[in-house]
Amino acid sequence: MANSENSTAGGKQNQFLVSRFQYLIWKQFNGNVIVESDKGLKWSLFFCQGRLIWATGGSHPIRLWRRHLMRHCPDMTPSAQAWQYHALSLLLKRDQITETQFVAVISGTVGEVLFDIIQQASLEQLSYTSKEHNEAIECPLNLIDTEQAFKQAIHAWELWREAGLAKISPNLAPVLRQPEQLQQQASATVYQNLVTLINGSSTLRDLAMQMKQDLLLLTKSLTPYIRKGIIGLVQVSDLSPPLSKQPSNTHATPTSSQTTPAKSPLIACVDDSPQTCQIMEKIFHQAGYRFISIQNSVEALPMLLQRKPDLIFLDLVMPVVNGYELCAQLRRVALFAKTPMIILTGNDGLIDRVRAKVVGASDFLGKPVEAEKVLAVVQKYLSAPSLAVRKSNLDLSEPTLGSP
Repeated sequence: MANSENSTAGGKQNQFLVSRFQYLIWKQFNGNVIVESDKGLKWSLFFCQGRLIWATGGSHPIRLWRRHLMRHCPDMTPSAQAWQYHALSLLLKRDQITETQFVAVISGTVGEVLFDIIQQASLEQLSYTSKEHNEAIECPLNLIDTEQAFKQAIHAWELWREAGLAKISPNLAPVLRQPEQLQQQASATVYQNLVTLINGSSTLRDLAMQMKQDLLLLTKSLTPYIRKGIIGLVQVSDLSPPLSKQPSNTHATPTSSQTTPAKSPLIACVDDSPQTCQIMEKIFHQAGYRFISIQNSVEALPMLLQRKPDLIFLDLVMPVVNGYELCAQLRRVALFAKTPMIILTGNDGLIDRVRAKVVGASDFLGKPVEAEKVLAVVQKYLSAPSLAVRKSNLDLSEPTLGSP
């Protein structure tokens, strides 16, 4: 009886979501819809002119992103695995991925998110909140038919439920509980494959991608072993963002909590020069500010969104994305609409200064960087940290910190 009630409640919620989508399409909505559950799950669906263009959230947003990127863009290097929609759009513009790959990653990601929302709706009541943006989200392709995407997700859910898998989340990870019994009941090939692949850390979706099998068929093949207790299903944590792994061309330097107060302003520097980043790091650490450096401009946006700095320095000349382009892109994100952004460059010309203002830069600072000038521009836009070291105590003995 309880299952029937849950199914009915889930069906009503699905109908409500369909009608909400229809309204957003009619309104040509720009913004996002946040879906939340009482159990703490949260999803975000992003719209451009009423078209569903991106979705993220749930229990494993990074696993989700990485899985589709690896499936559809296998030739991409780890450093290019930026996990934000804006960065993916940029990779498309730079011809680092094809339009087909772009569409495949987004369609697959959106499909999984919608499936998870539908499955959770069969278990509990969900809440929906719409947040309209004044400016349209960057949308290089009107690629998803919103109603069709939701209908496909409902169909996938119905097949999943009809297979007796309604209570099994594809985000659970199978773990081998009784290998001896599995060896007795399975063929040698099946046994070897399962022992090799089932490690308790890869979800059902991860396994389906690794084995290049249909998720539903794979899960159904494991179900007999799951029911007998030979294979168990466990919850696993999400993966760390690619940026936290610090690949060779990306550097992030957190400030030690022992030397910098946790509430002091956080300053970010996006510059492909390791020397400049090291100089800036020393300046700000000694002045009592928290500091992060990012040497890969492609990965700057997702990391800045994650860390939310109070002020950002942007190098003008960088490979793939220059300071002007990155500044303009950041200004289109509501979070950075009022964040001070300082352009760094060795070309201190009038044209550069004018262009910096046009793209939304707050100020302009010439290279090589000098401690006094850097701190002066920061203090112009931010309050000094409460425990900052006095400027007279700064160690400026190294010639790399400023001009003699």
